[in-house]
Amino acid sequence: GGDLLDLGGDFVVPTPLDLDPSAAVTPQQFQQLWVSIEGGHTSRYSFPSGAPPAHQVEGCLAAAGIRLMATGAAGPGQRKSFFYCVPLGSQEVCMCEAVVDEGPGVMTCLYKAPGGDFAQTRLALTFRAALEGIGAQ
Repeated sequence: GGDLLDLGGDFVVPTPLDLDPSAAVTPQQFQQLWVSIEGGHTSRYSFPSGAPPAHQVEGCLAAAGIRLMATGAAGPGQRKSFFYCVPLGSQEVCMCEAVVDEGPGVMTCLYKAPGGDFAQTRLALTFRAALEGIGAQ
């Protein structure tokens, strides 16, 4: 038996992170942390009206407390950016590699966070909430 919906008393629904807008990470710290975290969580977003310009993506993420580490061309019609953020009251750096395919207007994000799957899911929700403000689906 057992109720399929009975997930136990300690089940916590992931919610977007509250971020520290003043967090700062050096490129060296970012790179060390990035390679130290295996795997990650991937999300894809589509922009039906076409890929937004880089400044629009960076602006909406910055407004949510997500900082740009680096950005540049990743190939024909592709733009790759690395972002980071630090949750309020935490020292844990959460990171994202975002690749925009400008033709189809698709952004693929690889999230890495020290807290494992739950933290990566919360990070993905934080990005989704910000990106929906510029038309992501």
